[in-house]
Amino acid sequence: MPQDNNMSRRKSRIGPGLKRSIGAGGPSSVAQAALSPMQPVSKVMEDPVERLCLAVDQLVEKMAVVADIHAGLANFNESFGSLLYGLKMTAANVEWTEAPTKRSFERQEQREAEAIILQQQQEELEKIRHQQIVEKEREMERQRQEVERLEVERARAAMASLHSSSSQNSGGNSGSRLKRPGTVTSAAAGTSRIPPRRVQGTSRPTNQAGASRVGAGGVRKLTGKLVMKRMAERLPLRYRDEPHRAPIEAIMRTLAENIEGQTLPDLVAVAGVARHRCNEYLGILIHAKEVIKTSQKGVVFSLNPDRYPSR
Repeated sequence: MPQDNNMSRRKSRIGPGLKRSIGAGGPSSVAQAALSPMQPVSKVMEDPVERLCLAVDQLVEKMAVVADIHAGLANFNESFGSLLYGLKMTAANVEWTEAPTKRSFERQEQREAEAIILQQQQEELEKIRHQQIVEKEREMERQRQEVERLEVERARAAMASLHSSSSQNSGGNSGSRLKRPGTVTSAAAGTSRIPPRRVQGTSRPTNQAGASRVGAGGVRKLTGKLVMKRMAERLPLRYRDEPHRAPIEAIMRTLAENIEGQTLPDLVAVAGVARHRCNEYLGILIHAKEVIKTSQKGVVFSLNPDRYPSR
């Protein structure tokens, strides 16, 4: 019994590394090895002591790691303690008001007043802009009415001059002798007295050469002025600018000079564009009711008489 107690005490003092080194035989195997007369004591204890040294080395390394952790925690505790001390001193010295003060209400009222002033300024600017737009529209309307009035006055003056000239011609021709059809009079200067025939589908008379005559031999002309800007405003947006606008204006000027109309080849030569492009421009003008298309021994394009009256 005393021997067993001594063995248990020794076993409790041995570390876990040494326990593993003893093996599955336990203390009895160590005792048997110690009691063996054939082996010396140093030979028996060499292997367990070596394992004990290795275990102690591992313990030293782990204790060094624990020491590093302890030093890091000490540094953290010192820094965190400084932070807490600073917060405590700040809370003791600074007064943190939880309710709004008089200054807070004054700032709020100042913000509201600035917002009201800004809104009033914006409303005034909007009113000024609206007034400017209305005045500009009125000015444009006055200019348009003035242009229309001038055109009407010009048309009336032209009609009055035409009536006076026609009355003078009728008074001068009333006393002259009637000649046979086909003869030439001195006033006509080479113009045939055969009355011009009317083409089916149009109210404009034409002679064999295709040019309309008024009275004794005047060529039909526009009663007003061809305003290209108004014409362009009635076109689609794509055709209001270059490179489409110049050929379209050339076509309109040619048709204004030749009231009875022009054929497609003539307009192609005037516009200076390809045939399909000229045909496209004519289609746009027809759709905008600026030009009409009639059949007079072929397709003839002319200005719309409802929009561009002639005399």
